[in-house]
Amino acid sequence: RSTFFRRVFVPYLVLILAGTIVTATFAASRLRSSYLDGKRQALREEAWLVHSLIEKDLREGRRAAVEERVRAIAARLGCRITVVASDGAVEADSSADAAHMGDHRLRPEIVEAAARGEGMSVRRSDTVHEDLAYLAIRVDGPNGRAWFVRLAVSVALLDREVRSLYGGLALAAALAILAAGSVCYALARRHALPLVDLTRLAQAYARGEFGERSRRREDGEVGALSRALDAMADSLVDLVSQVR
Repeated sequence: RSTFFRRVFVPYLVLILAGTIVTATFAASRLRSSYLDGKRQALREEAWLVHSLIEKDLREGRRAAVEERVRAIAARLGCRITVVASDGAVEADSSADAAHMGDHRLRPEIVEAAARGEGMSVRRSDTVHEDLAYLAIRVDGPNGRAWFVRLAVSVALLDREVRSLYGGLALAAALAILAAGSVCYALARRHALPLVDLTRLAQAYARGEFGERSRRREDGEVGALSRALDAMADSLVDLVSQVR
């Protein structure tokens, strides 16, 4: 490849790579944020759905029915569900025996939900010994009573889903680099090729091969240079003929 080609192609390729990396990094950050916001919204909607399905049994104190329904719903949703009373006692849990679970009143998501109506935290579960993302909602009942419906999903599962999204983003970025690089290569080659041809022509004249002529018939500076070289070759041929 010619030096001119490299000087044209390489800087543009570096700019394309840098631009794509910066854009992909920003997009990855936004993608994770948007995904987590969407997941929180989904958990919120599912929590209220769970509440609507267990509300009657919960108000009437049918804990066994609540426990059974919570386990069935959790299996369908693919998450852990916990129902906590306002005093911190666990009424039902889809992954453990509620009777053997400790006071949940000071769990971060419960504390936030008690104050704001909704709370979320990411921490390690003392019950299932796994890192979970929790979302809890406060449900106000009659006579000043309140319950908390809490949903939890595995952080490892969230990370796998985010990595899958990152994989798709990386593939899209690679395809964008390939496409832009191909266009850049074609444009650089198009601009470099006439100068390469004219350089070879000038080198031929320097060796005394005046029979060579440029085949380029185009406008602009390249065309003017091509015609000037042909005219110079004609003049040199005439001069050599006169000398001989």
